[in-house]
Amino acid sequence: MSSNNNYQVSIIVATYNPIWIELKRTLLSVLFQKCVCFEIVIADDGSRKTFRENIKLLFQQHHFDAYKIVNNLQNQGTVENVRTGVKVATGKYIKLISPGDFLYGEKTLYDYVDFMERTGTKLSFGRAVYYNFDAHGKLNIVKQKANPSTPSAYTLEAPISVEKFYYLIKNDLVLGAATIVERYLLDKYLDLISGKVIYAEDNCYRLMVAAGNRIAFFDSVMIFYEYGSGVSTNGNSVWTERLKKDWHATDKLICAQLNIEDSFDKKLKVCLEVADNKKRWLKRLLFAPYYFEFEKKEYTVCDPDFSFFNKIAGV
Repeated sequence: MSSNNNYQVSIIVATYNPIWIELKRTLLSVLFQKCVCFEIVIADDGSRKTFRENIKLLFQQHHFDAYKIVNNLQNQGTVENVRTGVKVATGKYIKLISPGDFLYGEKTLYDYVDFMERTGTKLSFGRAVYYNFDAHGKLNIVKQKANPSTPSAYTLEAPISVEKFYYLIKNDLVLGAATIVERYLLDKYLDLISGKVIYAEDNCYRLMVAAGNRIAFFDSVMIFYEYGSGVSTNGNSVWTERLKKDWHATDKLICAQLNIEDSFDKKLKVCLEVADNKKRWLKRLLFAPYYFEFEKKEYTVCDPDFSFFNKIAGV
């Protein structure tokens, strides 16, 4: 492994019983990145088959040694698995990615690091292409309401109160797969949710925003996102209940850190502490001035450039 610790980005690939071809293509989308110094951390959460030797051989074939592999002996849940990866990472920024998701182009990481450095942003996100394969292996590009569906509310020009309203009141959440975050910030908030939130690691972004951290929109495509295979999009009722528990646990953590001397935070606390069936009308009552269309709702990228995707798929 490389002894160089001056990485701009640590890419953490969180795995659990991955499919090798998906994991391989995800890793290739990282290995083919240009103009940026990065390391790869494979964090596996107790898989039956980790493909450790396959991974090592792939890296050897591409003359890449800036990697770490950490394997949890038992399944602990996504939060602890990602946290394990973050603890051994050394890059300034963290890019989380799952098998089956691919970076959009060969300079994607460079572009996002450049944006973060130019703006002094600690947390940002970009656009995504939602895709899947049908039963016959045919590629489908999915037109879906984007997450968030109102990205203009997250530009650096938007007031912080507007950002907090859209993220915490309207729940116009950012797609976790399209984010990049400063390592120290992610480490801090993963520690806060550890033991309380089990599967939905991107709930830590709700905590960050509630604490006044900007989540900035960079108007560029970051990722090909495999839609329908993840726990948040597969429609499984068991996972729906697990994610609901994680959501409520995060609500409690947010309430504990809010400044009730601040009028926005005070109203937010009231909303988070009431029963789910009362939240909708209470939000509209307390935040009536905010209920406007900041901009027209947007959809996922449906006319992508496939040149990089095809390069990965063809290897």
